[in-house]
Amino acid sequence: MSFVEQQDQFGRTVLISVLVWGTVAGAALIGLRLALPDRAIRTLPSESQCIATVPSGPYIPLGFDLATAVVNAPSRCTAHTAGTDPIELVHAYLEGAELDGAPRRPSPAVDATLRARGADLYERHCANCHGETGDGAGPDACALDTPPAIHNNGVYSLRTTEHEALPTDADIFRTITRGVHGTAMPPWIILPEKDRWALVAHVKSLSTQFDEDVAPPPVEVEPAPEATPERLAAGYALYSSGGCASCHGVAGEGDGLAAGALHVKPRNFTRGRFHRGSSVADIHETLMTGFDGTPMASFAKVMSPDDLWNVSLLVHSITPNMNDRNGIRCAEIVRPFDTQELFGVRNMMRTMQLRQFGVLEVDP
Repeated sequence: MSFVEQQDQFGRTVLISVLVWGTVAGAALIGLRLALPDRAIRTLPSESQCIATVPSGPYIPLGFDLATAVVNAPSRCTAHTAGTDPIELVHAYLEGAELDGAPRRPSPAVDATLRARGADLYERHCANCHGETGDGAGPDACALDTPPAIHNNGVYSLRTTEHEALPTDADIFRTITRGVHGTAMPPWIILPEKDRWALVAHVKSLSTQFDEDVAPPPVEVEPAPEATPERLAAGYALYSSGGCASCHGVAGEGDGLAAGALHVKPRNFTRGRFHRGSSVADIHETLMTGFDGTPMASFAKVMSPDDLWNVSLLVHSITPNMNDRNGIRCAEIVRPFDTQELFGVRNMMRTMQLRQFGVLEVDP
């Protein structure tokens, strides 16, 4: 064999080795990419400035790699029939859909096994934002526009109970299941129903308030009245004079004079994505109960029943239209993705450690 032939053979051997090891290294990097957050999501105890970041701007697949699998899946809002894959529901959620958070079966008995399961799930899926003890100071918390709920103080925003009361178990279950639009709290409908109840049990164990008090019954209200021109006009007058416009803006775009001073951004009603929901009943419930722990107060004692309905009807009149489809409320016009919601869904998929996004069966 000549020297040239030897060099050619040596070159081919080196080339093949480079290709093989390059492929192995590339696969390893991809695996590492899937396992780690998109950016440096962390805080430095020695520094007062938070350096955590969430990708901003339009949706870019490389910025939300695991969320891409949800986006590429079918959406329940465009599916011909309601399937059993919860990924379809999560995709619809990213499009602005409002999910049904009601349980399908009675809640399980709370015993040591359920509590232990809830503690394990909380550490794995929730502590990154809410903190290991439920103090709202998890390592991802400083990356969020809306601060994570603090679970160890017994103060809950999303309740069907009166102002400053504890939530019912069903309230906590509903929030876990359907997520909170406009925030990084994703819909955990991807978890089996029993696991969601286990999380309810653990969340309650984080606050002594549940040992010292019990949740009252949900607030009872009459059905919503018809949205007449007279009621809408009365609602707008109250909206302007009753303090709503100072935070949410004259046109409901979340740009009121006081908005910049609030630690939680006021809702932009014209974009939808309500924390609770955009139906008249949802808006009325928010006015009745308030969002404890936020600047959104209860108006139950400062407005008459008619006034509360008039303001609710007015706010609902400027929200985007929704249609009932396949068991959920879908946006009539698909809205741009919200980066905070994408971040939450991406982290949810990461903590689920899903590498193959096949059909995940929802409990029947």
